[in-house]
Parts: sequence; structure tokens; C-alpha cells
Amino acid sequence: MTIDENTITKLSSQLEAEQGSESEFRLLFERANAYQQIGKTKEALIDFYAVASESRNKKLMCRAKAMITLICLEAGETKESLWWALASLNHIPSDVNANAAIGLALKANEFYRLAIPYFRQVCDQDGESIVARRSLAVCLRETLDFSAAHETLLGLLEIAPNDAQTYFELGRNWNLRYDIPDHKLQARLSFQKALELGPSEELRISIVKKLEGGEAAGSSVTGG
Repeated sequence: MTIDENTITKLSSQLEAEQGSESEFRLLFERANAYQQIGKTKEALIDFYAVASESRNKKLMCRAKAMITLICLEAGETKESLWWALASLNHIPSDVNANAAIGLALKANEFYRLAIPYFRQVCDQDGESIVARRSLAVCLRETLDFSAAHETLLGLLEIAPNDAQTYFELGRNWNLRYDIPDHKLQARLSFQKALELGPSEELRISIVKKLEGGEAAGSSVTGG
């Protein structure tokens, strides 16, 4: 379904008709998601806040607080994101959205070891979650478990073989694997593969910096 201003208008009309009913906060949550998808973060936050503070539906409150967590992270408000993530998890500790939110908040605050079990739970519940698997690999790498990070990234490539970000993280992991003789070459190959897949401009800049900055400057692809 394509989300546009017409979607917002329709949801707003439904909200007016459903005020005071059990459907009101479900519609508020749907409108918040719609606002978020078309880039109206301020409006999305207003609706998510309303659901988080006024709804009596635990699942909706849990999901709204998880979404507020993500918005905080996008805005660079990492400390505040932890508060909202913990509040989300408090409603339903087994909820996949709450576990993803707390994992991402902990990761953003560099509590990598604490984030690992939450990402593992998300992966167990949603085996194809690209963000959770990649985040798990990053946290494993940051806690120096390079082998487990490597296995996690390779498993992710089986699900999403053309994901540039995953190849970039694989390159970063290879770069630190001093237990393998040709790790610098493998890192360079991974970074170059990420470039071939047409990454975003921000990621492209990061890849080029890695390739030109000497982090993966062992042997070139051509041996030169």
C-alpha cells in the first residue's frame, strides 16, 4: 500500500468518527506510522506520544514506545532512546519490537555486550530481520568475538546477498581478523563488493575512506 497525504486524510477522517472508541488508538498508531513513512516525524511523534501515554492497550503502548525509541535514535538522542526502549520492554518483555528497540538503543550507547541477548531474541523470533542480524554482528565484533560476527554476517548474506551494508560490516570484521593471514585482502574484497552493489552516498563515502585510509591496504585485488 502506497502511503501519501490521501492516506493521512482518510485516517484522520476515521479518527474523528471513532473518537472515544476502542479503535481510536489503533487508528492513531496507524496514522503515526503513515506520517513517519512520508517523512513527517514531528506529526508522527505527536500521535505516538498520544498512544504511549493514553492508550490502555499494552501492545499498542509497547509498539508506540518502540517507535519513539527509533525516532530518538535517528535524531541522535541516544540517552533518551534508552528510556523509551526500557519503557517499551516493560510492557511486553517478549515483544520483538521492544527487544529490537532496546538492542538498538544499547548499541547506540555503546553497551554492546548488553545488547547481544536482545538481538539474539529478535533473530530467534524473526529469522529474516536484516537489521537485528547485522546489529548483532556489529556488537559481537565490538566485543572482540570476530569469529561469531563473521558467521552472523555470512548467514545474513544468505538472506540478503546484495546488501551493501552487510558487505561493509564484513569488511570491517575481516580487517580485524589478525588470526587469518590474508585478512587485509579479504577486507578489501568485501569493501569493493559493497561499492559494486551501489550503496547510499553516506555508505559509499565510508567505504572509500576504508579503502583509501590504509585499513585494508594489504594486497590489492590485482596484487599490486
